[in-house]
Amino acid sequence: MDKDAQTKITKARAGLVLDSPFFASIALRLKVQEDPTAPSMWTDGKTLAYNPAWIKGLTLDEVKGVLCHEVMHIALLHNLRRDQRDPAKWNMAADHAVNPILLDANMTLPKCVLIGREYEGMSAEEIYNRLPQDTDGGQGNDPGNCGEVR
Repeated sequence: MDKDAQTKITKARAGLVLDSPFFASIALRLKVQEDPTAPSMWTDGKTLAYNPAWIKGLTLDEVKGVLCHEVMHIALLHNLRRDQRDPAKWNMAADHAVNPILLDANMTLPKCVLIGREYEGMSAEEIYNRLPQDTDGGQGNDPGNCGEVR
């Protein structure tokens, strides 16, 4: 287990308690686990898994933002609403739904996140239906590299 990444996750979660209690209340209920096979971070609504190498490359504020990103997927039930939709395209749609909300709440997100202001205010389902058919581009289930919803 990578202690530096684990410490950064712990500090980010603790910081949310003071800065963003809504996000903290959900983030603190998740089982946290290291997953070096993940490109970044993921949640299934019960677990918050992270790639330690990826976490170490982020600032503490970015880690807090990504934790909030994953929490928003849970709060909006993205892990339960995908149904039979393509997982990569669903993750992209869900990211487009979540990231503008977080930026408007003054959260810091990694620079590579998906932010389509043209989708602002739309549900993940609406965004999914508007995205091009082939959205993956060979990048797997985390095209915005900010975490995936499983």
